[in-house]
Amino acid sequence: MAENIKHFPVNWIDGMKINKKHFIEFQDNVEDLIRDARNLEVNELNYGLLSTHLSRPFQYAISIDTHNELSVNIKTLKAITPAGGRIEITDFTGEYSEKIELKDLDLKGNHYFLLLNIDPFSRVPSGEQNMEEVPPRFPHALPKYSLNTVLESEVNHNNIGALQFPLAKFKTSREGSEIITNYIPPCLTLNSHPSLITLFETYDLFFKQLEFYAIQINRKIKFRNNNEDENVIANMVFDVCDKALRFVELHITTNKWINYNLRPYQVLDNVISLSRSVKNSFDYFSGDGKEMLFNYFSEWTDITSGDYERLFTDTINVKYKAYDIEPAVEQVKNFMSKIDELFSILNQLDYIGKKRDAGIFVNENILKNDRKSTSLFSNDDKDIDSSPTFLAD
Repeated sequence: MAENIKHFPVNWIDGMKINKKHFIEFQDNVEDLIRDARNLEVNELNYGLLSTHLSRPFQYAISIDTHNELSVNIKTLKAITPAGGRIEITDFTGEYSEKIELKDLDLKGNHYFLLLNIDPFSRVPSGEQNMEEVPPRFPHALPKYSLNTVLESEVNHNNIGALQFPLAKFKTSREGSEIITNYIPPCLTLNSHPSLITLFETYDLFFKQLEFYAIQINRKIKFRNNNEDENVIANMVFDVCDKALRFVELHITTNKWINYNLRPYQVLDNVISLSRSVKNSFDYFSGDGKEMLFNYFSEWTDITSGDYERLFTDTINVKYKAYDIEPAVEQVKNFMSKIDELFSILNQLDYIGKKRDAGIFVNENILKNDRKSTSLFSNDDKDIDSSPTFLAD
């Protein structure tokens, strides 16, 4: 959302008396115009940590002592706020440290956000003072930073300030306050945070594996003749795989070309949209078709029919919060893990649609060799002989 430009050009005229105020107004106008230009590329859903080729764009420590004093020490922070405010704390600017007292907080197990405020129009002298000047002067000026806290229930996309950046999240209780260590601050790209880099690696592999599995499964179905009951399940699986394949093949090239420069919401949107697309294919099946299919899936996995329904519903209903990405990331990772497991097992079945107790042999060689090497979330320490198989007597 575009913020108003509040600092306008100085009206320079011949013969006017010039003083310090005019130059400050000129500098404020330039800063506001640059902020407005940056604002064209960001908004309340797309802002945060910037990516850098040198190292991660943040390095800071936050702690809360027994007296409820919160200490912040920022060595590095490169970020942009929802309205284009530029946060730049590096070796060239010097560290930023501040302590605030956490008073008047509700101690009933609530969560709070710690916000870093930037005021580019209030400047703080910086640099090494030049003692040869009279009077001695600090050579540079930096924007003013400050901290404040806000209750999680009071936060939404619209009330994160135009020049605010959510730095951390913590919870309170009568026993004390605690920093939430898995919090992911707003990020402009996946490359901005290690957790999002891991998310992309998982997501990219998931889409590639899903494409492979869907093709292999549908090839088995297309060239195998089953009885009528088995064909019902096989045809439904074929439709689901076809729907998933059509969706995945539209995004793999983008993943390959843009990769870590994707926005976090783009990756989350792709997985959630895939979930919706596949769920819609389930909902097409009339009568007890969907229940029959989920029960079939449950025979081969540790997930119940009801859990499959909830998995898709919970994923589709995920809320994206740029200021708190972690819950959406965890739900999407859970979805990818379970769907990868399902398609991996279906890919190893010789006959799609056969019941597990029908005496059908699951290709044991594939199961032992490929299950470990191709499964997206496989555990190298897991005994491969414990993978689900059924050997006919």
